[in-house]
Amino acid sequence: IIRAKAVRRRFSPKQKFYDPSQMISVVRRNASASKCSLSMTIGQRYASSFAHVKRVGVIGAGVAGLQTARSLKARGFEVEVFEKAPDVGGLWRENYVSSGVQIRKNYYGLLDEEIPHGDWASTPEIQKYILGFVDKHNLRSMIRFNTEVSSVSPRADGQRGWDFVVKDKDGKEATHSLDFAVVSHGLYSQTANMPTLPGKESFSGPIIHSSQFLSEDLVKGKKVVVIGGGKSAMDIAKVASKVGESSVLLYRQAHWITPQSILGLIPTEWIFMSRLGQALVGSYKGAWPDAPSGPKLAHTLLAPVMHGVFALLGAIFAVQRKHYGDFKPEHDFVADFYNVPQLQSAEFTQMVDKGEITATKGSVKSVEADGVVLGSGEKVPCDVIVCATGFGSSYPFFDAATLSALGVEKDGLYLYRHLLAPKVQDIAFVGAEASTLENSVTYGLQAEWLARALVGAVELPSADKMQTDVDALKAWKRSWMPESPYRSALILAHFLHYHDSLLADMKETPFRKSPNFLAEMFAPYTYKDYNGIVGAQVAK
Repeated sequence: IIRAKAVRRRFSPKQKFYDPSQMISVVRRNASASKCSLSMTIGQRYASSFAHVKRVGVIGAGVAGLQTARSLKARGFEVEVFEKAPDVGGLWRENYVSSGVQIRKNYYGLLDEEIPHGDWASTPEIQKYILGFVDKHNLRSMIRFNTEVSSVSPRADGQRGWDFVVKDKDGKEATHSLDFAVVSHGLYSQTANMPTLPGKESFSGPIIHSSQFLSEDLVKGKKVVVIGGGKSAMDIAKVASKVGESSVLLYRQAHWITPQSILGLIPTEWIFMSRLGQALVGSYKGAWPDAPSGPKLAHTLLAPVMHGVFALLGAIFAVQRKHYGDFKPEHDFVADFYNVPQLQSAEFTQMVDKGEITATKGSVKSVEADGVVLGSGEKVPCDVIVCATGFGSSYPFFDAATLSALGVEKDGLYLYRHLLAPKVQDIAFVGAEASTLENSVTYGLQAEWLARALVGAVELPSADKMQTDVDALKAWKRSWMPESPYRSALILAHFLHYHDSLLADMKETPFRKSPNFLAEMFAPYTYKDYNGIVGAQVAK
């Protein structure tokens, strides 16, 4: 074991970079396992050179993994993508019935790829768009389908990089020794959260997670209870109301439903997806930690005023989405948005008003053969229970030592630029620990940032500086965002500040609409504003 003190003694304080080989601690396990464990100590430099990287392994072929493959391919890397499903697309390939977008098409496009369908696309339309992207960039040959990653561990041969142990659909295992790992398995397709339901074994019907709700036939003509308070719960409750005998939405806590337009006059994206919106939210809750001093000063001076502005906006939303009584959320709508973000039409509210959906605040005390008993003692008859209770973030392919070095906490994995772990080198997380209002756009920028970093076109700070930035971001999020398993990943309405940081690192101008000042300040940012960045300056 190479100890940190020994490493420090070996190098002069004036030396700019440590030899990356001195950042590796090799712990020999039992001879039969023949594996290694890698970690870095704070105080050491993050690897300044990735000259060793020729082959990159990517976990997941959703919009994050595919855009990562495109950017890496453009820089000349050999890429292997491991996808456990039979095709690309992630949740767009297969999701619950009636799933779809919450925003217009301009906010979820892939960089440089024109969207052919209308504003409000169905899941199959988006999947078709993704398939076209794969074919256009000849990515399919890089992807190993029906291949699950069993483990990712430091290379047994002592070289920098990782050994990927993968298993095909027949259970046959193989090991791929690669120079760099990218985790792109997404935020919402990992471990399904299932609530504790005492007595569930006595229930006569199916109890399923929302991810298993793949056909309306499951609820047709049935009495349905949907457990959850987010978008998927409301979507499924609407389907159950239309094709089933009855539909009950059971929620423990109400969450704000952000309308798609304010009073039917102003599209919400013009407020929250523009620089004006970033300024408003930043002045209210605080600017992104590494934002310029101007937004931070604005927060100091304008926070009291913004309190009033957002209180008024919250009152308007409450009227539009009937957030009264039991349906009144616990947090203000900005804080709640950073817990359960959802933009929806008025359909759910209207169906509740008409009695087509029964929305009940409460929790399940027990399950009986023909229904659920609530904490209040009330019994709700049902034939089907759908748990729209989200997913847990997990990294089951890493061993305990790697997870410890990564620093996974109860509210997620905090990373430098939402991409790199300061204590573990040769691995990045694209689309795995970042959630914005424009996820597909964000993941495209992350992928390009990573590709440039691997060829030295993005200068990385020391591990110390990375950790300082991570700690500042963690403290800022924990100071006002509600606790959740995904808090580490949440960027949401601060996405422009985050995009600006990535662009500045890449030496690209963040002001994509310039010189049109009015558009720069007041118009929403779309995927088209970032066209021309991917693969740019490859020759340099």
